[in-house]
Amino acid sequence: MQWFLRVIASAGIPQDFRAASTLAKMHVYLHPIAALRLTIAFSTAAIALAVGYWAESWQLVTGILGVGALGIAYVEWMLERRESAINKFYERLKISNDYRKSIKDTDLGMSDENLYVFSEIDNLEFVVEQYRIGYISPALALRAVNTFRGRFGIKGVAERISEFAGIGCGYSPETLVIVRGLLEKHLTVVGGRDPC
Repeated sequence: MQWFLRVIASAGIPQDFRAASTLAKMHVYLHPIAALRLTIAFSTAAIALAVGYWAESWQLVTGILGVGALGIAYVEWMLERRESAINKFYERLKISNDYRKSIKDTDLGMSDENLYVFSEIDNLEFVVEQYRIGYISPALALRAVNTFRGRFGIKGVAERISEFAGIGCGYSPETLVIVRGLLEKHLTVVGGRDPC
């Protein structure tokens, strides 16, 4: 199933297909809903062609195509709502983090270093969620994962990410799997230095 989703998400572009395959190895999977639009379009076209050929009823074909268009519109609307919810969530999270930064000298505050690490994990999670619903190309999603991995070269970042990933900190299970996998790979590289 995931192979089919990767083919659809990559739209035949070799770079995107390779990126989608690499992401799948990191347990970054496309949500089946990402392929629903294309599935409805192909199914509707096949049914309409079959009905047009055997029944020779062009009114029925028009009706089938209309129902297919409504199905695609519904899926697109549903995906747009998901994307909007993701965007709003991260906007609200930024407001909260900015506030915690402004009161860092109190018990509710947070250090700049911790805020930076959380923002890097948040960025990764945002891109992965956008990719999972088919709103970001596989190549761009892989670039975001590699950029996140590259942050491990900053002194103290890998340790803090490891600490936060160990307790979860409210991140999605998918994000934690990716982060923990990247950390494990980072720690196995000679001297703990990742070449990214």
